[in-house]
Amino acid sequence: MIERYLWIAGSLAFVILETIHLLYTFFTNKFSSRNSRRDEEMKLSHPAITKQITMWSGWIGFNASHSSGVMYIGIIKFIGSGSVLFFAAKPAIYCDQPGHRFVLFMARKKVLVQHSV
Repeated sequence: MIERYLWIAGSLAFVILETIHLLYTFFTNKFSSRNSRRDEEMKLSHPAITKQITMWSGWIGFNASHSSGVMYIGIIKFIGSGSVLFFAAKPAIYCDQPGHRFVLFMARKKVLVQHSV
């Protein structure tokens, strides 16, 4: 049962921290440089591949896309933690050291695969 609580805590950490990151990206100046001249240069310069965006908008877009992606992963992990089948399942793969066997569990069926070392 402790694994469920740890899984939920890990999922919530992803969601909470990345929500804060996303809010900081759009509503504060926490990701601005301490050198205001550098910010102005980023807002005026373009990457070599296109002139449709600036380095500043690319920086903001990078932070926004990565924080929202990690939030998505945290939400999916949190939703998965509510499933009884998720925690009732056996490990997907584990190694039996004395016999050097890798054992695969697929749902309720057991498939043994012999592996020589």
